[in-house]
Amino acid sequence: DIGVTGVQTCALPICNNGGSDPYHLARDILDVILDGLPGVHPLPALPSRQSLEKLVGRWLDRNSGMTVDISLTDSGLPMGNTHGVPFRMKPSDDGRLQASRMARDFLCALAPDGTLAVELDAGVRATYHRVAPGAVLPEGLAGTYANAEIGATWTIGDGKDGLLVHLRGPVASDGGRWPVEPVEGDVFRIWVPGTLFRGWLDVRVLRAGGRVTGLYVTGNRARQLIYQRQPGAG
Repeated sequence: DIGVTGVQTCALPICNNGGSDPYHLARDILDVILDGLPGVHPLPALPSRQSLEKLVGRWLDRNSGMTVDISLTDSGLPMGNTHGVPFRMKPSDDGRLQASRMARDFLCALAPDGTLAVELDAGVRATYHRVAPGAVLPEGLAGTYANAEIGATWTIGDGKDGLLVHLRGPVASDGGRWPVEPVEGDVFRIWVPGTLFRGWLDVRVLRAGGRVTGLYVTGNRARQLIYQRQPGAG
Protein backbone atom coordinates (compact mmCIF):
# COMPACT_ATOMS: atom_id res chain seq x y z
CA ASP A 1 0.00 0.00 0.00
CA ILE A 2 1.89 3.04 -1.28
CA GLY A 3 0.54 6.38 -0.14
CA VAL A 4 1.47 9.92 -1.13
CA THR A 5 3.87 10.18 1.79
CA GLY A 6 5.46 6.78 1.22
CA VAL A 7 4.92 3.24 2.42
CA GLN A 8 2.00 2.87 4.83
CA THR A 9 1.70 -0.88 5.13
CA CYS A 10 3.65 -3.78 3.70
CA ALA A 11 2.65 -7.44 3.72
CA LEU A 12 5.25 -10.15 4.10
CA PRO A 13 5.80 -11.72 0.65
CA ILE A 14 5.60 -15.50 0.53
CA CYS A 15 5.60 -18.10 -2.22
CA ASN A 16 5.38 -21.89 -2.51
CA ASN A 17 8.39 -21.99 -4.85
CA GLY A 18 11.59 -22.12 -2.80
CA GLY A 19 13.70 -20.73 -5.65
CA SER A 20 11.65 -17.61 -6.33
CA ASP A 21 13.04 -15.42 -3.49
CA PRO A 22 9.81 -13.40 -3.00
CA TYR A 23 11.37 -11.28 -0.25
CA HIS A 24 13.92 -9.73 -2.59
CA LEU A 25 11.53 -9.56 -5.54
CA ALA A 26 9.16 -7.46 -3.44
CA ARG A 27 11.94 -5.23 -2.12
CA ASP A 28 13.44 -4.72 -5.59
CA ILE A 29 10.03 -3.65 -6.92
CA LEU A 30 9.56 -1.33 -3.95
CA ASP A 31 12.98 0.25 -4.51
CA VAL A 32 12.02 1.07 -8.11
CA ILE A 33 8.69 2.58 -7.06
CA LEU A 34 10.20 4.73 -4.30
CA ASP A 35 13.27 5.85 -6.21
CA GLY A 36 13.30 9.63 -6.55
CA LEU A 37 10.23 10.31 -4.39
CA PRO A 38 10.55 13.39 -2.13
CA GLY A 39 11.67 12.52 1.39
CA VAL A 40 13.07 9.12 0.42
CA HIS A 41 16.82 8.92 0.82
CA PRO A 42 18.78 7.03 -1.84
CA LEU A 43 19.96 3.49 -1.20
CA PRO A 44 23.55 3.17 0.02
CA ALA A 45 25.92 2.07 -2.71
CA LEU A 46 27.86 -1.18 -2.54
CA PRO A 47 31.59 -0.86 -1.88
CA SER A 48 33.88 -1.38 -4.85
CA ARG A 49 34.43 -4.93 -6.06
CA GLN A 50 38.05 -4.64 -4.96
CA SER A 51 36.90 -3.91 -1.40
CA LEU A 52 34.35 -6.73 -1.47
CA GLU A 53 36.93 -9.24 -2.67
CA LYS A 54 38.86 -8.67 0.56
CA LEU A 55 35.92 -10.19 2.45
CA VAL A 56 35.76 -13.38 0.40
CA GLY A 57 36.66 -16.51 2.33
CA ARG A 58 35.84 -18.48 5.47
CA TRP A 59 35.81 -16.68 8.80
CA LEU A 60 35.81 -18.02 12.37
CA ASP A 61 34.82 -16.52 15.70
CA ARG A 62 37.37 -18.25 17.89
CA ASN A 63 35.36 -17.55 21.05
CA SER A 64 32.08 -19.15 19.98
CA GLY A 65 33.34 -21.49 17.27
CA MET A 66 30.83 -20.07 14.78
CA THR A 67 31.84 -19.68 11.14
CA VAL A 68 30.66 -17.69 8.14
CA ASP A 69 31.54 -18.07 4.46
CA ILE A 70 31.52 -14.93 2.30
CA SER A 71 31.52 -15.05 -1.49
CA LEU A 72 30.68 -12.91 -4.52
CA THR A 73 28.21 -13.82 -7.25
CA ASP A 74 29.24 -13.56 -10.90
CA SER A 75 27.63 -10.12 -10.96
CA GLY A 76 29.61 -8.98 -7.92
CA LEU A 77 26.91 -9.19 -5.23
CA PRO A 78 28.20 -10.24 -1.79
CA MET A 79 26.71 -13.38 -0.25
CA GLY A 80 27.03 -14.72 3.28
CA ASN A 81 26.46 -18.25 4.47
CA THR A 82 26.01 -19.45 8.05
CA HIS A 83 25.29 -23.11 8.84
CA GLY A 84 24.66 -23.74 5.15
CA VAL A 85 21.96 -21.06 4.84
CA PRO A 86 22.99 -18.51 2.17
CA PHE A 87 21.86 -14.89 2.33
CA ARG A 88 22.34 -11.76 0.29
CA MET A 89 24.30 -8.91 1.82
CA LYS A 90 23.54 -5.25 1.24
CA PRO A 91 25.21 -1.99 2.27
CA SER A 92 23.96 -0.37 5.46
CA ASP A 93 23.76 3.35 6.13
CA ASP A 94 26.89 3.24 8.31
CA GLY A 95 29.09 1.64 5.63
CA ARG A 96 28.92 -1.93 6.84
CA LEU A 97 27.39 -4.89 5.02
CA GLN A 98 24.28 -6.43 6.51
CA ALA A 99 22.19 -9.52 5.88
CA SER A 100 19.37 -8.67 3.49
CA ARG A 101 16.50 -10.31 5.35
CA MET A 102 13.81 -9.43 7.85
CA ALA A 103 16.03 -9.80 10.91
CA ARG A 104 18.85 -7.36 11.53
CA ASP A 105 21.06 -10.16 12.79
CA PHE A 106 24.30 -9.94 10.83
CA LEU A 107 26.33 -6.82 10.06
CA CYS A 108 30.02 -6.87 9.25
CA ALA A 109 32.98 -4.76 8.23
CA LEU A 110 36.67 -5.42 7.71
CA ALA A 111 38.65 -4.09 10.67
CA PRO A 112 42.04 -2.35 10.29
CA ASP A 113 43.81 -5.42 11.67
CA GLY A 114 42.31 -7.65 8.97
CA THR A 115 39.72 -9.32 11.17
CA LEU A 116 35.99 -9.19 10.48
CA ALA A 117 34.01 -7.12 12.98
CA VAL A 118 30.52 -8.65 13.22
CA GLU A 119 27.35 -7.53 14.98
CA LEU A 120 24.76 -10.24 15.53
CA ASP A 121 21.21 -10.02 16.83
CA ALA A 122 20.56 -8.25 20.16
CA GLY A 123 23.66 -6.15 19.54
CA VAL A 124 26.07 -9.01 20.27
CA ARG A 125 29.48 -8.26 18.78
CA ALA A 126 32.14 -10.73 17.72
CA THR A 127 35.51 -10.78 16.00
CA TYR A 128 35.94 -13.28 13.18
CA HIS A 129 39.37 -14.36 11.93
CA ARG A 130 40.10 -15.51 8.41
CA VAL A 131 40.52 -19.28 8.22
CA ALA A 132 43.76 -20.41 6.60
CA PRO A 133 43.80 -23.49 4.35
CA GLY A 134 45.36 -26.77 5.41
CA ALA A 135 43.50 -27.40 8.67
CA VAL A 136 43.44 -30.88 10.21
CA LEU A 137 40.89 -32.44 12.53
CA PRO A 138 41.47 -32.24 16.30
CA GLU A 139 43.38 -35.11 17.86
CA GLY A 140 41.41 -37.59 19.93
CA LEU A 141 38.09 -36.74 18.32
CA ALA A 142 36.83 -40.27 17.62
CA GLY A 143 34.40 -41.52 20.26
CA THR A 144 30.81 -41.38 21.46
CA TYR A 145 29.10 -38.21 22.71
CA ALA A 146 25.64 -37.72 24.21
CA ASN A 147 23.30 -34.84 24.92
CA ALA A 148 20.77 -35.90 27.58
CA GLU A 149 18.66 -32.77 27.03
CA ILE A 150 17.58 -33.87 23.56
CA GLY A 151 18.24 -37.58 23.95
CA ALA A 152 20.76 -37.79 21.11
CA THR A 153 23.99 -39.73 20.83
CA TRP A 154 26.72 -39.20 18.26
CA THR A 155 29.45 -41.67 17.47
CA ILE A 156 32.38 -40.25 15.54
CA GLY A 157 34.40 -42.91 13.77
CA ASP A 158 36.27 -43.77 10.61
CA GLY A 159 34.48 -43.74 7.28
CA LYS A 160 35.60 -44.37 3.71
CA ASP A 161 36.81 -40.80 3.18
CA GLY A 162 37.51 -39.73 6.76
CA LEU A 163 35.65 -39.38 10.04
CA LEU A 164 31.86 -39.63 9.98
CA VAL A 165 29.16 -39.00 12.58
CA HIS A 166 26.65 -41.80 13.22
CA LEU A 167 23.61 -40.62 15.16
CA ARG A 168 20.98 -42.11 17.39
CA GLY A 169 18.09 -40.13 18.83
CA PRO A 170 14.32 -39.67 19.11
CA VAL A 171 13.94 -38.34 15.54
CA ALA A 172 16.51 -40.39 13.64
CA SER A 173 18.48 -43.50 14.50
CA ASP A 174 21.65 -44.03 12.48
CA GLY A 175 19.85 -42.12 9.74
CA GLY A 176 22.91 -40.07 9.00
CA ARG A 177 26.55 -40.62 8.32
CA TRP A 178 27.57 -37.01 8.41
CA PRO A 179 31.00 -35.94 7.10
CA VAL A 180 33.37 -34.05 9.37
CA GLU A 181 35.51 -31.18 8.03
CA PRO A 182 38.34 -29.38 9.86
CA VAL A 183 38.18 -25.60 10.22
CA GLU A 184 40.92 -24.47 12.62
CA GLY A 185 42.46 -26.00 15.73
CA ASP A 186 39.73 -27.56 17.86
CA VAL A 187 36.93 -26.23 15.63
CA PHE A 188 35.35 -28.30 12.88
CA ARG A 189 32.14 -28.65 10.88
CA ILE A 190 29.70 -31.51 10.74
CA TRP A 191 27.84 -31.52 7.40
CA VAL A 192 24.16 -32.38 7.65
CA PRO A 193 22.11 -33.37 4.57
CA GLY A 194 18.82 -31.54 4.02
CA THR A 195 15.94 -31.18 1.59
CA LEU A 196 16.50 -27.54 0.59
CA PHE A 197 20.21 -27.15 1.28
CA ARG A 198 23.22 -28.93 2.77
CA GLY A 199 23.69 -27.45 6.20
CA TRP A 200 26.48 -27.64 8.72
CA LEU A 201 26.96 -27.55 12.46
CA ASP A 202 29.78 -25.51 13.95
CA VAL A 203 31.50 -27.64 16.58
CA ARG A 204 34.24 -26.84 19.07
CA VAL A 205 36.03 -29.51 21.08
CA LEU A 206 35.93 -29.21 24.87
CA ARG A 207 39.03 -30.45 26.68
CA ALA A 208 40.24 -31.11 30.19
CA GLY A 209 43.93 -31.80 30.70
CA GLY A 210 44.33 -32.06 26.94
CA ARG A 211 41.79 -34.88 26.65
CA VAL A 212 38.58 -34.41 24.66
CA THR A 213 35.67 -34.30 27.14
CA GLY A 214 32.84 -33.04 24.97
CA LEU A 215 31.58 -31.02 22.02
CA TYR A 216 30.14 -27.51 21.96
CA VAL A 217 27.67 -27.42 19.07
CA THR A 218 25.91 -24.54 17.31
CA GLY A 219 23.50 -24.84 14.38
CA ASN A 220 21.01 -22.72 12.51
CA ARG A 221 18.17 -23.22 15.00
CA ALA A 222 19.95 -24.73 18.01
CA ARG A 223 22.85 -23.09 19.78
CA GLN A 224 25.25 -23.88 22.58
CA LEU A 225 24.42 -27.58 22.86
CA ILE A 226 26.86 -29.63 24.90
CA TYR A 227 27.58 -33.24 23.96
CA GLN A 228 29.44 -35.03 26.76
CA ARG A 229 31.99 -37.69 25.89
CA GLN A 230 30.86 -41.07 27.16
CA PRO A 231 33.05 -43.20 29.43
CA GLY A 232 35.19 -45.66 27.56
CA ALA A 233 34.69 -43.78 24.27
CA GLY A 234 38.11 -43.59 22.74
